[in-house]
Amino acid sequence: MTRKQGGTSMKKGYFALLFLLIAIFLENAAEAKSLKKGEVYRSLDRAAIEVISGDELEMTGGGKTTVAKYGFKGDKLRAVIGDEVIYFEITKAGLKDEKSGEVYYTKAALEEMRKFTDNGNGTVSQGTGLMWQQGENKKVNWDSAIAYCENLSLAGYNDWRLPNIEELKSIIDVKEEPTINKTYFPNANSFFYWSSTTSAGLSSYAWYVGFSGGSVDLIGKSFDIYVRCVRSGQGQAISHSTLSIPDTQSKDEELQKLKTFITDQWKLVSQIPPPKRDWRELVTLKITGKYDDYSSLYLFGLNMRGRASDAFASADKFLKKGDLKNAQKYADLAIRHYIESQNLFKASEEVFSGSISMTAQILEAAYRGPAEASKYGWGLMCGPKCYEVADYVFLLTDFAMDYGLEGMDEAKKNLIAKAFVKTLLKMGGISSWIENRTTHLIGGSGLYGLMDKTINSPEFQKAFMKALAESGAYSAKKLAEAGAKKVIQNSLMFVKGSSNLKPAN
Repeated sequence: MTRKQGGTSMKKGYFALLFLLIAIFLENAAEAKSLKKGEVYRSLDRAAIEVISGDELEMTGGGKTTVAKYGFKGDKLRAVIGDEVIYFEITKAGLKDEKSGEVYYTKAALEEMRKFTDNGNGTVSQGTGLMWQQGENKKVNWDSAIAYCENLSLAGYNDWRLPNIEELKSIIDVKEEPTINKTYFPNANSFFYWSSTTSAGLSSYAWYVGFSGGSVDLIGKSFDIYVRCVRSGQGQAISHSTLSIPDTQSKDEELQKLKTFITDQWKLVSQIPPPKRDWRELVTLKITGKYDDYSSLYLFGLNMRGRASDAFASADKFLKKGDLKNAQKYADLAIRHYIESQNLFKASEEVFSGSISMTAQILEAAYRGPAEASKYGWGLMCGPKCYEVADYVFLLTDFAMDYGLEGMDEAKKNLIAKAFVKTLLKMGGISSWIENRTTHLIGGSGLYGLMDKTINSPEFQKAFMKALAESGAYSAKKLAEAGAKKVIQNSLMFVKGSSNLKPAN
């Protein structure tokens, strides 16, 4: 009886050992797999993974190249770079980074993306199976873009939607200008188009594609940009890499994510493209009579970049105060000014190349000065010379209102702002500087120091308190004086933090 039990136990042991050996064999067999040497996988952000040997990958992206050791774990590719381990899902289309969601496509998959068919009914079919709206639409905010596509009825279909960022990137063609196949999308705009993909860090931002160069970035959902709808057609939707932020996150989490966003974007804003330096280019501009156009657009772009930096500084101040609403407001404004500066820099390049194909669109957002100036009476007081300074003063004034006068209704804020701007402009030093300045550049021109000196002066403070009392914003003189002190204090805080950005060397 005992021997029989022992024999049974031995048999069980043999089976266990056999299963273990089979498991080890299968694991080693998986590890022994390899990718084809020379195979290149490319993302739609122009990053790439190249197989350089049986166990090494060359990974290129973000301006740097690294070599990773690779192997397989089950049905997944495992890449190791130093202490970092990256897992990729292997699909028919290519390799998908499990953490970021970024997809690196095979050559065949990318070729399918480049195949288009004009259906002759206002739609274009893509080799991926997606069907695109061919025509153009007016600019709208993100919520309106979502609603527009969901309610669109076109070519007998009513299942249209806003494309995710990966789908929208799939129709970028960097060889064209705009960067999209103009044979199939002949009226496409060299501007930004919405995706449905919300930022993973900020719920008030979504990803867009700029078809003026193929850029991919975040923008506040309140901005108005273009929309092109898509439907899944005979294929599947292309998976996107960025998931929406959960609505249940805490205020602390939202503040931390906004802080990271502001810090990262602020660094980006401070990177200024250099002006034309090559003497042959400058001579050509002089000979063709385009130098003044080029110079003024470039410097206006630099001023707009300064406003973006100032707006980020304001967002940072609100963030430290725990005011999430205003922090997001000024971060949105900073991104708007950054985009405007990029368009102005691009416009200055187009002056040189002689194409000027985008001028009207590029300047649409940037030249808001006249309209804003007339709102505060600037146009009547000093004419067009005020316009280039206007954006700076409006940003200063808005910050002073929002930072110190929380809870006040917008009508009263506007009265206070108007009194502040008019008083500032009436001061001899400011109006004289505007009239006699010899440079379009705001940073380094002495304006910030003059603003600081003027706002600090007893003459300005007395005149502002008087204007504020006359504006009707406050019911009592003491309240007006207290309000004036707050606005002056916040204005000085803003001026001292202004970005003195200059052209790069």
